[in-house]
Amino acid sequence: MESIGKVLKKTRLEKKLRLQDVYAQIKISSAYLKALENDNADSLPSPEYVRIFLRGYTSFLGLDTEKILTQYDQDSKSSQSYKEKKTDKKTKKKVLLFSIIGLALVLSIIIVSSVRHFVNTVNNVTLEKNSDYSDLVIADSPLVTEDTSLTNQSALDEYVKSKSELLELKFTTIDKTWIRIFADGKKLFGGTLHKGDEKVWYAKEKFHFRIGNAGGVVIELNGKKMPILGKKGKVFKKVIVTKKGIKIP
Repeated sequence: MESIGKVLKKTRLEKKLRLQDVYAQIKISSAYLKALENDNADSLPSPEYVRIFLRGYTSFLGLDTEKILTQYDQDSKSSQSYKEKKTDKKTKKKVLLFSIIGLALVLSIIIVSSVRHFVNTVNNVTLEKNSDYSDLVIADSPLVTEDTSLTNQSALDEYVKSKSELLELKFTTIDKTWIRIFADGKKLFGGTLHKGDEKVWYAKEKFHFRIGNAGGVVIELNGKKMPILGKKGKVFKKVIVTKKGIKIP
């Protein structure tokens, strides 16, 4: 069975479409489309977004959307199972290593104590011991687990049917600037953008970001170009973006 990425790319090429052509029609970032075609879904924000993008892309290409989503769910479960087995093996090795180190430490303490006791007995020397010794406890190392939130699948499918619910924010950098951006409270990016860079982000409810050069970027919200935030070099500590537009508190 061909991978999802190969099916997507093969179908697109058969239709003689470039990634830029697809973006122009369905407004999904070319970088995200390329990640899907390369079977690199882990680089996307979350499994929920992967399903949203797959639904939009497969519908546009005329593919069987539900079949593709079912295959994606099966592939995700297999990948997760492999990662858990790999993590479990690493954890067992660490526990064994710590146990060996702990045993060696206990044996060393016992040997040193025995030697001291033997020397003191031979020399008939009485030592006053004023120190109290507490029990030595070797605790297992805590295992780090991931708390994976459960998603109501039917509710999610209803949500993704309407792509108009998503907010798409596109930055085109015309001058070097620094930015830190959050979507629905989750940090997406923090760093420097250089002239010519393009970044596209998605959110369900809102974005907020801090920018070090307000005149250094051209912003598009859901495909609509927004006014320049301010002059070059102007710093805004918080800019809020919702469906209503851009607001600077």
